[in-house]
Amino acid sequence: MKFTRDQVDFRLLKEEEKDDAIQFCIKVFTETYTENTQEQNDQFVAAVTRPGYKDSMVMYGLFVEGQMLGVTGFRPETNYWTVLYVDVKYQGCGLAKIIFRELIDIYGQRGPIYGIAKYNNLGLYQHWGMVPTDEPRVISGMKVIPVVYFKLDDYFPKKTDGDLQISQGDVQ
Repeated sequence: MKFTRDQVDFRLLKEEEKDDAIQFCIKVFTETYTENTQEQNDQFVAAVTRPGYKDSMVMYGLFVEGQMLGVTGFRPETNYWTVLYVDVKYQGCGLAKIIFRELIDIYGQRGPIYGIAKYNNLGLYQHWGMVPTDEPRVISGMKVIPVVYFKLDDYFPKKTDGDLQISQGDVQ
């Protein structure tokens, strides 16, 4: 089943909901990336539970019928998306795309959106319009790649008919 935007509740999480959101991310991380070693899982847990981490970002939740099915974190001051996780049972249903499109709607007008994608998921992020900005690297035992999303219209504005200058010599 594919979800549409009007079937979900995507909203800013309250401070008191952030701990549940972090635990959700840990659960999905350990369930999704089964190739992870215990050391990688421990490093992830240490990273997302370190003092100040959850306070360094705004967090959003995606809910269906009151149940949290997705979480994302974002640092508005740098336009940097930090985490994006969808419940394992609902992966492939379009929820991550809804989350990402919401981030674009909220923060895309500020400029490019940056993030780091797990290398195995690069194809998905490219499908959403993200572009790798560097070579893959290993962080905390995981192969990741820096990515960026930007609206092409910001760099290549669309031309209107009034902008077209066609001379008679151009037509054959």
